[in-house]
Amino acid sequence: MPPTELPLISRISLLSKAIHLLDLRRQLIQIAHALDVVQLDLLVEYWSTSGEARQLLFSTADEGLGDVAEQQDSDCLFGAGSRAVQTPANAHENSGSWSSTDIQMLETLGGPQVDLRQVMEFPVGVGLPQRLVLSLRQPHRAPEPASELTNTTRLILAASRVALLRIFKNALESVKDKTLTPRELECLKWAALGKTSADTALILGVSEATVAFHLKNAMAKMNAASKAHAVALAISRGWVELKGFS
Repeated sequence: MPPTELPLISRISLLSKAIHLLDLRRQLIQIAHALDVVQLDLLVEYWSTSGEARQLLFSTADEGLGDVAEQQDSDCLFGAGSRAVQTPANAHENSGSWSSTDIQMLETLGGPQVDLRQVMEFPVGVGLPQRLVLSLRQPHRAPEPASELTNTTRLILAASRVALLRIFKNALESVKDKTLTPRELECLKWAALGKTSADTALILGVSEATVAFHLKNAMAKMNAASKAHAVALAISRGWVELKGFS
């Protein structure tokens, strides 16, 4: 490996270890500077707790100062929904319109540039990123820069995936620990098994009003529209395990 590549590899390694969204954004900006790219974007698609498809966009176009990556709302990190009905904010960003590697040569006032996009999709479960799209634009300096650029973007994309999985999973565990109580989870479990509030009350030895109280609290904490929605969210996040129950 040429000595000049070591700082970049080191920076990509740091990217994979990011533990916060702002850390990830900061590393991407520094990688863009190291590559001397005109623009580097990372699009992340995931589901909100309300069941809507959402996106995070990290871009060096504004030196990473956009407000998208500054979101403090914990809802931006997890949720539920079916990928079949996912509708990205921008229609042209539909996964079907891009291949896994899309390289173009552009002519600009500053000279020719290489525009490269790569898509990574993976079924990691509801509440975690479903699709990553990395796009970068670099001045064309070498006779065959595409292969080098493609390999680099693959490394950046893989490192981003590792970091985002850690960030999303940590956030998911954090919310799990501080939201639903054991009793709320138990009521959701029996609801998932098809039990009515009256059935659950008999099983737990409490009043039906108590069961309704716990379910109402669970729905409020999860921002669920209904009991069924709350059950679906709890199962999709792994908070309710039905194995061994009937």
